[in-house]
Amino acid sequence: MRLNPLADPAQAAKQLRETAGRGAQNGPLSVLRDDHLINAYLAWAHELERLIRNYFVEPDLDELYSTRYWQIRAQGSTSPRLYETVIQEATWQFDRLTAVADDLGERVEQLAGDPTATFAVLDTNVFLHCRPLSDFEWGFVAAGSVRVIVPLRVIEELDARRRDRNAEICDRARAGIRLLRDHFTDPSGPRGQLSEHATIEAFVPAGRRDEVVSADTEILETAQELQQFTQRPTLIVTADYGMQLRAAANGLLIAEVPTDYRL
Repeated sequence: MRLNPLADPAQAAKQLRETAGRGAQNGPLSVLRDDHLINAYLAWAHELERLIRNYFVEPDLDELYSTRYWQIRAQGSTSPRLYETVIQEATWQFDRLTAVADDLGERVEQLAGDPTATFAVLDTNVFLHCRPLSDFEWGFVAAGSVRVIVPLRVIEELDARRRDRNAEICDRARAGIRLLRDHFTDPSGPRGQLSEHATIEAFVPAGRRDEVVSADTEILETAQELQQFTQRPTLIVTADYGMQLRAAANGLLIAEVPTDYRL
């Protein structure tokens, strides 16, 4: 699930964990019976819906309103399996939503580190139409430390362009993939060191991705998510004028690649 751009990730994780906790195996629902149990469960599910709608963009609620949810609604309080069905469903929802909250917390922690670093999100254009990243001095992005971020969509585009009919583009895409392999193999592992003041890392979004959206849109969404999770300056690094315009329209800062680095 994609977080609402205005949401505070840490607060979302905290509220989701607390509200989901009422469905834990030994939580408040477990001591209720009959109509009290049904009413408390339904109220809890509706509160979870409100919370999910508040914190996430166009959430899929099918997992919240599962087959068991509708069975519980249809059952009377005298059903012999009512308690078992409610507790099973509540426990499953608790486990599922706690995992979402844990993921939010882990992403906040993963993107912590140097509080003065500037995040620089690379456009695919940088790999295909500029000199190798190892040649870059990153002062055009920021005076201090820089965390260079390569979105998963950029890596996928480079993989595809390795078979490009244009031999130069093909070679540059392959060189870009080799550079990335040399600097990191595990997205959750340590960042690679590009230079004295710049590190490099991959960004793999959580949950299902909307692969219908354009590459530019997904790259911009990556920058917006990083800015949201870190509350720090996040720039789009590109030599593509169209991408610069899209970034500006989305309220993002831009670091245009200097002409000295362009091919």
